[in-house]
Amino acid sequence: MGGFSTQWDGIGDNKEFSVATTGEITIFFNNTSLTSADDDVDNRNYYFDTSKSRRKFVLRVDKSVTITKENGETLTNPITVNIGDGSITPATGIHREEFDTLVLQSITINVLTANTNIKLRIY
Repeated sequence: MGGFSTQWDGIGDNKEFSVATTGEITIFFNNTSLTSADDDVDNRNYYFDTSKSRRKFVLRVDKSVTITKENGETLTNPITVNIGDGSITPATGIHREEFDTLVLQSITINVLTANTNIKLRIY
């Protein structure tokens, strides 16, 4: 795998939801006591059912967003995930990240437009 760890990541997990209002949301990958049944729209926290640190993710959105934090650490410059030029239907913004080890515990996304659909695949 091109210099990356050969540690088996399993099947991974997928989460899809819509965010009705603008502002930051946090998605937790590694929370041992909370699952998707505990998603808290009011406090803007979302959880996966499979609780462990991850090494890669694919984020797909139907409206532009920015990733502002990873593992609670604020990024110097947010990562902008823009919607494509319309050549792909439906227009989708895609962002991928991959690390050598299982280090990702959460990401914080700033939702810039109301009613943004988020699809997140983690491994």
